Amino acid sequence: MTVAVSHGLSMGYRHFNCTSTGNTSSSLAMYASWAGANSHVFVPDHSVSMNKVIQTLAYGAQVYTFDGTYDDGIRYLEQEADVLGYYVCNSVNPMRIEGQKSIIFEIAHQLQWHMPDWILVPGGALSNATALGKGLFDLFNVGLIDRVPRIAIIQAEGASPFHQYAQRQRTGKTTTKLEPVPSPSTIASALNIGNPPSWRKAYRYLTQLHGVTAAVSDEEIMQAKMVIDASGLGCEPASAVTVAGLRQLIHQQVIDRNEHVVCILTGHLLKDTDAIAQSYPLGFQKLDSLYEHLAANLP
Repeated sequence: MTVAVSHGLSMGYRHFNCTSTGNTSSSLAMYASWAGANSHVFVPDHSVSMNKVIQTLAYGAQVYTFDGTYDDGIRYLEQEADVLGYYVCNSVNPMRIEGQKSIIFEIAHQLQWHMPDWILVPGGALSNATALGKGLFDLFNVGLIDRVPRIAIIQAEGASPFHQYAQRQRTGKTTTKLEPVPSPSTIASALNIGNPPSWRKAYRYLTQLHGVTAAVSDEEIMQAKMVIDASGLGCEPASAVTVAGLRQLIHQQVIDRNEHVVCILTGHLLKDTDAIAQSYPLGFQKLDSLYEHLAANLP
C-alpha cells in the first residue's frame, strides 16, 4: 500500500480509494493519513469484521457502506473512479503488486536465500498470490535464489471461485473465464470475495510455478486458527486457511511431510475478535475470591 499511495501522490492525487472487506481499507487509511491525503473506503454492509472498519475510521477515512458484495464495489470503482477523482488502491492497481511482492523478499532473506519447497497463501482478491509469483521470479531472474518453490493458493469453501476454476482446468474442462460465486459466504471475512479481480494473473503464476489450489471448510479454518493461536502467534480466520490447506494437501499426499513449507499469515489475531468469541465460548472464569484461589493452589 505504501507503493500505491506514493505513486498516487507523485501523480498529483489527494483522494485515495478502495473497496474492501477490511484489511485493505485500514492499510490505505493509515498510509493516506501519513501522507496528509484523504481516503474514501467502500465496505459491504455485511460479512465484514467491525474491528477493521473501526480501525479504518480511527485513521480518518471516510467510510461508505453499501448493500452488495466486494465485487459490486470493485465494478463501481472501475466505472466511476475517474469521475470522482479517486486514485484506486485495490489490487487492480499494478503498483499494489509491486509493493506487495516484498513479502517474498522478506521470506527469502529470513531463510538465508534458501527457498522452501512450498509457499501457501490465502486466496481472496488474489493480489497476494499474484505478488508472490512476481516476487519469486524477480529474485530468480537476478540470481538471488537458485530455484522457485511451488505454490498453493487456499480459499474458503464458501468463496472459492478460483479453486473451482483451477479444478476445471486440471480435469480438462477448460474454460476461458472464472465463474463468480454470486453470494460468497465464509467465516474468513477477508476472503469473502466471489469474483476476485486478480484471478488471471494469479492463474498464470499458478501454472508457471506448478502450483495447486485447495478449498477448506469454515470448521477446518477455525480448527487451524486455534492451533495457530495456541502457538503464541495468533491470526484472523482468513490467515488460518493456509494451515488448514496444508493439512488437507498432506492428507491428499500432494505435499510430503518431509518437505519444507512456508504458510503466509496475512492478518493478526485482533483483526476479528468475533471469531475469537466463537472459538472460545467459555470466556472468563469467575473467581469468588482471588486470595482463596491462591491459597487453595499454592504448595
